[in-house]
Amino acid sequence: MFEIGWCVMLYTTVLFLEFLPLVFERFGYTKGLHIWHRLSPILVLLGILLSTLHQSSLGTLYVIVPQKMHPLWYSPILPILFFISAIALGLAMVCIESFLSLRAFGKHLEADLLAQIGKACAVVLMLYTVVRLEDLYIRGSLRYAWNFDTASWFFLGEIGLGALLPIGMLLFEKVRRRPLMLVLASFLVVLGMIFNRLNVGVTSIQLGMNAQYTPSWKEFAVSLGLIGIGMALFSLAVRYLPVFPEGPVAKPKPADPFVELAPRA
Repeated sequence: MFEIGWCVMLYTTVLFLEFLPLVFERFGYTKGLHIWHRLSPILVLLGILLSTLHQSSLGTLYVIVPQKMHPLWYSPILPILFFISAIALGLAMVCIESFLSLRAFGKHLEADLLAQIGKACAVVLMLYTVVRLEDLYIRGSLRYAWNFDTASWFFLGEIGLGALLPIGMLLFEKVRRRPLMLVLASFLVVLGMIFNRLNVGVTSIQLGMNAQYTPSWKEFAVSLGLIGIGMALFSLAVRYLPVFPEGPVAKPKPADPFVELAPRA
């Protein structure tokens, strides 16, 4: 936990430093902008390193308690699984955030770029699924998936809806070229990864130790509140900083997704 705390804190600091050029550009601080552009490669490398560390460390946190976790979710390679799944999750979130930006600020989606991101997401998701299923098979834990008990249904739901279904959708170019379908597939990926983290951190330990735990409404409220704060801060940044190439958006005009996201001829 100490390492995870440091990694998250340092990673957040790096993200803040990467965001500073927009502030410099907004207030015309050209000297600072020039210096920061030279430092950008270093910040990018630090961001990749720290994100790799904190994602894998989250998985390592559960490696030390094999006797307390259900076999369907415990694995000695949890750090690798957490890291690979985080890559797929990041690619899916790019597609979702682009759609939300369209709805909130009327910005057009880069359909060709998002189609390539969707294809990359499918490849990474296939890698994650193959590695995870093979690990379960080698350790003899895959048999628990066919018990059709609580653990089995949670596992099958996680793999089926969060991995196999979006893979099947994203492999088709017609799906990747239709932004609404692409966003739907990306949303399934995000839900699947959230479900996976909950299963690893809550469900597997409950079933492994025969314990009972139900999150309170306060925990949900805090999580939703943090998401709301993040969205509000991004909205302010878009309005007052040159986040988009066109510059700050003074009065966002929500777009109609069924019109703006029509497939190209």
